[in-house]
Amino acid sequence: MKTLTERGTSMKSRIAVAAGLLAIIGSLQAQAPADRPFIAVHGEAKMDVVPDIFPVELTLKETSTDAAATQQKIESLARDILAVTEKMKVKDDDVTISNLEISPEYKWDDDADKQVFQGNTYEREIKVRFHSLAKLNEFISALPKSNALRIQTAKFETSRADELRRELLDSAIANARKTAEVMATGVGRKLGAVQNISNQGLNLQYSQSLESVVVTGARATDLYAPAPPPPPAVLREGKITLDQDVYIVYELN
Repeated sequence: MKTLTERGTSMKSRIAVAAGLLAIIGSLQAQAPADRPFIAVHGEAKMDVVPDIFPVELTLKETSTDAAATQQKIESLARDILAVTEKMKVKDDDVTISNLEISPEYKWDDDADKQVFQGNTYEREIKVRFHSLAKLNEFISALPKSNALRIQTAKFETSRADELRRELLDSAIANARKTAEVMATGVGRKLGAVQNISNQGLNLQYSQSLESVVVTGARATDLYAPAPPPPPAVLREGKITLDQDVYIVYELN
């Protein structure tokens, strides 16, 4: 049984398809001669694939008035994380690290009726891509424990996106033509030339998988103080559903 959210998404998709066809029909009615009949059809193709790209984003962030100590902590944490990627032999192309960002932090003091300087925030971002879920789990487990570290997995992806986009487009066009042929035959006509074709793009939907996991240091104390580790994150590979839509208008002979 579909949930209310799934029903709402399905209804929105149908409305979008109908709106697309109506827009094409309206445009053609304004351009085509009255004695030239046409038929507008919608073709679709779907495919489920197993993801093979598993990204994770790490945010290293701390606010303090002790500039030297805070910067050293963030930089040391970054080196420890990169050491994990090197140990796991992650390729350089799969690792990106931002420059160190430093920005002042203020908090409003009602008693003093003014902004009070809280210190500077030191922040770096590290993004890593893995090509197996097991490697991603291994990486998360090997990361240093710190209240300055926030871990968030991004949506899983497929490296075959471009190839599958072409396959789905061909299938959607064939699906649209088959529908048009059945409808034309039903009214004693044959399909003529294509008057219009519109590709609405490739849509990706994630199902039966956990799209994102966030792990922070909120449950831990300072990096230098012992603390029980947070519960391990549970990640499932799941699948990616790719959906391609095509709108075609044929002349009727």
